[in-house]
Amino acid sequence: MPLRPSVDQSPATAAKTRRSTVYLLRDTSTSPTDLRAALNPGYEHDHSFVFEDVTVEGTPALLCHGVIGHRRSPDWTSAVHTLTGRKPPVENRTSACALLLPVADGVFALTFGMGHLLLDQSRIAPGFVFCGCC
Repeated sequence: MPLRPSVDQSPATAAKTRRSTVYLLRDTSTSPTDLRAALNPGYEHDHSFVFEDVTVEGTPALLCHGVIGHRRSPDWTSAVHTLTGRKPPVENRTSACALLLPVADGVFALTFGMGHLLLDQSRIAPGFVFCGCC
């Protein structure tokens, strides 16, 4: 019988990880102005989104986070209401976060939730996407 290492799987010792995706951004300099320009401009004037200059391990970075959706029912609820006479009390709201981090001569975007929607899609380098946990 093979030996199996004993691993404590209790919630107190389990590592906390979050799914995230890393994108390499092209045509993006490390200046604060260009970091902002690498984000989808539609969110810059959305009051539910916050843009913050932050520091990660001594490196200046840009953090953008907020909620997509405006506390309204999804359009499909009217179809459910027509079929059942009941309208489910649900809302469309999705969280999104992107951390734009200059590294050497490039800029990476670490995204959480629906954070990829915050990025200017034309700036994402094709062929470089890393999905993992952090």
